[in-house]
Amino acid sequence: RPCANAARGNGALLLNPDSGRIHIIEHKDQVILAGERGGVRHIYLDGRPHPPLAARVPTPAGHSTGRYEGNVLVVDTIGLTPGGVVGGGARTADTRLSERFEVAPDGRTMTITYTWQDPKIYQKPHTYSYFFDRLPANSYAYEDWCDAGDPIERQSIVPPEQRQ
Repeated sequence: RPCANAARGNGALLLNPDSGRIHIIEHKDQVILAGERGGVRHIYLDGRPHPPLAARVPTPAGHSTGRYEGNVLVVDTIGLTPGGVVGGGARTADTRLSERFEVAPDGRTMTITYTWQDPKIYQKPHTYSYFFDRLPANSYAYEDWCDAGDPIERQSIVPPEQRQ
């Protein structure tokens, strides 16, 4: 099985410090995030509204819409499954996530700022940022997988269901 935190997003929706490699595909109508450990996320840029929550089953990635403010991709996500948030905290089916993806002018780093809002569980919005480095040109991204024999990796493995 893939690592639980990458396949389910674990709060940061495919991008977190141990997420493995991520492919970011930009198109005029959407941005697609595809993790090498599994999981795909669509961010719609075509102006569509979020669907009504009552008509949608919550998912680990939720439903994301976005827009560009200059060179910053601003994303709004709703319809998430309840669970933990990588930067500490929690989320419910009513939580709203705002993200800001900003690539440095030299193109070498990307900062993602996450803001979780849910008046049922937070007194004020919960905000934190992650900083990611781009691999140098001509680098080779090695394939990555979870090793259940490794004591650290074992913590992020989803055990199979047990039958009685």
